Amino acid sequence: MYDKQVRVGVGVFVRTPAGYVLLKRKGSHGEGEWSLPGGHLEFGETAEETVRREMREEVGSEIENLRFLQVIENIFDIEGERRHEIVFLFTGTLARKELFLHERFHVLDAGYEFDAVWVPIEHILTGPKPLYPK
Repeated sequence: MYDKQVRVGVGVFVRTPAGYVLLKRKGSHGEGEWSLPGGHLEFGETAEETVRREMREEVGSEIENLRFLQVIENIFDIEGERRHEIVFLFTGTLARKELFLHERFHVLDAGYEFDAVWVPIEHILTGPKPLYPK
């Protein structure tokens, strides 16, 4: 059962020099869809600190040239339950440049394993790789 709290999180558009964006496949919630790397803030943690922690945990890399973009609000349903989140969006690049060479790689997020892929930003904007939540 969901606790009916507004969650605060971060998402990061991790870009390659060629303009590709890193996406990770969602697990049980949002199965078959894609999301930006990121996660929820821990108590006492700033949004920027959360991005840096999540990138180390999920991808095993520090993030460089981190820049705040905007805040968005998502209200959506999962398995019939209403969810509400506030998300700080950032952009940046990976310090581990060798990750740019792999079209797909495996990431670990809070004990769950996912595939991550580099996709052209146009695929997000035009729909072949819809982001979760919608």
